[in-house]
Amino acid sequence: KYKKLREMDTKNNIITVPIAIEKRVWGIINIEQMPFIKYNLYSEQLILMISDLAAPVIANAIRFTELTKRGDIDPVTGFHSFDELYIVLKDEFEKFQSKKLVFSFIIVELNNYSDLLEQYSEEDLLGVLKKISNIVTQVSFGKAMIFQYKETFQFAVVIPNMDHDGAAMFCLSIMEEHFNKQFQINNEVVNTEIIMGYSSMR
Repeated sequence: KYKKLREMDTKNNIITVPIAIEKRVWGIINIEQMPFIKYNLYSEQLILMISDLAAPVIANAIRFTELTKRGDIDPVTGFHSFDELYIVLKDEFEKFQSKKLVFSFIIVELNNYSDLLEQYSEEDLLGVLKKISNIVTQVSFGKAMIFQYKETFQFAVVIPNMDHDGAAMFCLSIMEEHFNKQFQINNEVVNTEIIMGYSSMR
């Protein structure tokens, strides 16, 4: 069980910090070098903050791995299915009821999909939708879970531990990043229009 720990070079260890997910230790961050002149309480607090930030990203990665094993994934977009969205929303709602853990639900729609479909193939447009979802992943620092929604040109986003105000700011950031980014199909710039809706449990 502790084979990997035994293989570490303990001579270089400065500090080993546990990564806790839902009050259970999932793994550790082992610090061997630090960019600080000297080690003190302040630098220790920074390391603990890094550990806390890593935990939700790892937790989502574990959940997505479990979904990948048991569910359908779109071969073009990589989105998990609408059925799996229902499972995750049910899970998040139960956490909200039992532990008062907030979460936000966001829908992103490629608003001019029908117009673009007259010029480009559905597969090309799904590729563009995937690139738009990459913006969501980037802005959320990997915390967002992305699913296919009801229509081909929509996807849903679930973000644990994000309240209503956070969701509003998050959507504004997505809109800004989308506005500043160019999307291309066959080396041709595509004008994409997106609309977003959000809701939060609080």
